[in-house]
Amino acid sequence: MAEKQAELIQFLLQRLRHVSRELLRSKARGHNADGKSSSEWTDLERALAAHAAAAAAAAVERDEAVAEARATAAAAAAREAELASAQSTQQQLVDEVARYRAMLTEWSHINAKLELKVRSLEQNQHAAPAVGLAHADPAVGT
Repeated sequence: MAEKQAELIQFLLQRLRHVSRELLRSKARGHNADGKSSSEWTDLERALAAHAAAAAAAAVERDEAVAEARATAAAAAAREAELASAQSTQQQLVDEVARYRAMLTEWSHINAKLELKVRSLEQNQHAAPAVGLAHADPAVGT
């Protein structure tokens, strides 16, 4: 869109320059082929100058709009890069949490196995002295 506006403004400026040159040539020759009076030529010159000023103002507005569009695009690109970085960090944290959960699950299983062994040893330890006393005293057995 800005490119089309730039082309149109460029065309208008070239056309204004051309008409202005023709007007100056015609005035310099002193020809008044149209039968126009000098006040009419002055009015035309003023109108031409007004159109030239309007075209220049449009060019300035276009340049400002293009600069603003570029700044907006740069800001959007920066935000996209920031978002990509945040998503990457988030994924790393999700992966780390998953790894910690797996470790916790593994340690819980190891702890459960150790608790079973401790209970088993405690049960064997409580049962072993009674069996051991029966065999240790030969008089009780006869």
